[in-house]
Amino acid sequence: FEWIENDSGTGAFSILAEDELGQWLRDFDGRDLCNEGVNVHITVDYVGARWGGRMEEVGTEATSTGDNIITATFMHDYENVKWVECWPTPFSSAFFQPMKGWILLGPTDWCALTTLMVNLARNEAAVPNFPDDPLDLSAYGGGGGFMSTWQIVPNLQGFVQAMAGGALWSLPIIRMEYWHDAFKIMLEDAELSVQCDRWLTGDDPPWPGANLRNGALVVSIVDKS
Repeated sequence: FEWIENDSGTGAFSILAEDELGQWLRDFDGRDLCNEGVNVHITVDYVGARWGGRMEEVGTEATSTGDNIITATFMHDYENVKWVECWPTPFSSAFFQPMKGWILLGPTDWCALTTLMVNLARNEAAVPNFPDDPLDLSAYGGGGGFMSTWQIVPNLQGFVQAMAGGALWSLPIIRMEYWHDAFKIMLEDAELSVQCDRWLTGDDPPWPGANLRNGALVVSIVDKS
């Protein structure tokens, strides 16, 4: 299971075909009929780090000993973030986009997470009355409870906190780009890394008072330079 900085690595494991888990992995229709979902996710915890991903393919092959082996291949959870569309006017419908481009000025990590936040809100059809700083935890009182059903959530790090972190400033001007494409070079220039953590019930909350669904993908931007 590989990590690729600011991109999607892959992971895989193999299991005997007659194993119950192997049969379950191949039974796409059966999982759907049982309301277990078609998609299969995995988390791998090792020395304090968690690798999470979604199954991309599953195949069977015969070994030299005559055993049938099932191999499941997974794509890192960053893949879910790469394809978030960034709109010029995230709070308006697709038919009414009065702004020619989405423009922010500030620390690169704050700009990237703020842009992600407002476009995720658009995707979730849950655009609240955002405060002046959409990432300011203190402005939400209840810890951002409106994100309790979101599949992907940005880690709440306000402008003041980002300023204290000392990240390089950026001026993104975005018109209909994917989030990864819009910020890849800016993040590299600022020597910042995107961190995607699959939050599971029982884990420490990513911020005080966080109310998240089990399996929510928490996106942070950290300085690993």
